[in-house]
Amino acid sequence: MGGLWVEFDRRIKNILKMANGRRIVLWGYGLSGKFLSHYFRRMNRIIDVIIDDKVNFPSEMHVFQSVILDELSADDCFVICDFQEETEVNLRLQKYGYIEGVTYVWLRKSLGEGYDSKVSYYDWLDYAYGTDISAMVDNAVGDNVFYSYGCDYALVDVLDNLCLEGENMFDFGYGKAGALIMFAQNGAAKIGGVEYDKRLCDIAKLNLEKCNIENCELFNKDAAKITTEIDYYTIFNMNNPFGGETFRKVIANIEASYTRNPRRIILMYSGVVLHKEVVRNGRFRLVRKIYNDFWSKYTNIYVMDGTQND
Repeated sequence: MGGLWVEFDRRIKNILKMANGRRIVLWGYGLSGKFLSHYFRRMNRIIDVIIDDKVNFPSEMHVFQSVILDELSADDCFVICDFQEETEVNLRLQKYGYIEGVTYVWLRKSLGEGYDSKVSYYDWLDYAYGTDISAMVDNAVGDNVFYSYGCDYALVDVLDNLCLEGENMFDFGYGKAGALIMFAQNGAAKIGGVEYDKRLCDIAKLNLEKCNIENCELFNKDAAKITTEIDYYTIFNMNNPFGGETFRKVIANIEASYTRNPRRIILMYSGVVLHKEVVRNGRFRLVRKIYNDFWSKYTNIYVMDGTQND
């Protein structure tokens, strides 16, 4: 990732150096384990075996119970434990011949003293920069969905498929500004967004300051009332922020913005529940689906550029 995650990357790469040439065993397949699987894919590295004793019915065929250690050799494997340190696991690994810091590590200990959160891009910002992104807020009201930062690595998987250089990006329901930080760190020329909840707006401003991100335009108002303010933005993001009439008005407002200022508009829509509302009149067209770990397992990419049927 670079930027705000330079030190995070360095610490993970130190683990990879320790594992060099060995089969990589990931013990723990919760949220941190899934994040690490994503991270290794981006590094073009392979996790050979995944262990999780707490999964009664493994979500993937390659998730094993820890008895698989009987079939593995401590001479050839390197184990990454992605949960909080447990004495029982230490003793078990050492019984099989693994040595802490040599052939196995506790991921959180490797990330830093006192690191006790799950492992993710946003949790690293909370740890290293003192931001407040990962904690959920139950603030659902009207058409608005409660605040959740979504899935940061799933957003990264989407951004890997786009070029943000020179683009102005606008986030509907920016919450605590996690996605805005991602956009800025991935090269967006300008970032902006709208958020209805004043508490989240105040937190977002502090988070952006702590990450030293400027050139950001934040609105604290009803998203349905954002009109000419978006006329120079080219990419819009939604992570299921609201539904109902608010959603319909927002789509109509983006269409009206295109009429005022024709340009190629991209809409990233994750947590898709209202696809038909987006394409209802043919102005937006669905051009691709990017499969990832958002709760709906994909992000729709729509385009409006004047080639649609009006």
